[in-house]
Amino acid sequence: MPKRSRKTASKAKIRQALIDLVPAVGFQQLTISQLCQEAGINRGTFYLNYLDKEDLLRQTEADFFAGIQELLKGSGRRESAELFSKESILRLLDYVKENEDLVMVFFKSDLVQRTEYRLQEVMADVFASRQANLVHPAIKQPYASRLVFGGLATIFTLWVQRGMQESPEEISQILDQYRRMSPEEIIK
Repeated sequence: MPKRSRKTASKAKIRQALIDLVPAVGFQQLTISQLCQEAGINRGTFYLNYLDKEDLLRQTEADFFAGIQELLKGSGRRESAELFSKESILRLLDYVKENEDLVMVFFKSDLVQRTEYRLQEVMADVFASRQANLVHPAIKQPYASRLVFGGLATIFTLWVQRGMQESPEEISQILDQYRRMSPEEIIK
């Protein structure tokens, strides 16, 4: 087997070990030894691919969030300053369902706060890349971004933590209502 395919296969085994172990033991308690044993590799192979478990997490998150960012940007479709189209949100929710095992590592473990914050950052970055008004919004920054993107990320996180009971279409509708309604309208 060529060296590149072995490295790719090793990374896939390590990532699967991360997916299998984090829900059970948590990321903070996870050890390199546990990852290697679960992946069926030796420590040297792990360190050929990653500096440490934080590096493994950073690379895994980077891949996952790059997919989210691309979906929210619209993959070259007609861009607007709208706060994410229904189409892009549905693509995002489908992407999450397709990567459910990995999503559970991020959202149903001791990584949830870190992941929810990263999701907020990705949404804000995409929205700002459309020249949206994040510099001088109606409410002072960083409060404006936290209100808008924090609320969206919280809804998304709750959906995942509840086992994705609602369909992507139902969650998309909830997100759309959240974006368009005042708090008073939402809770009356």
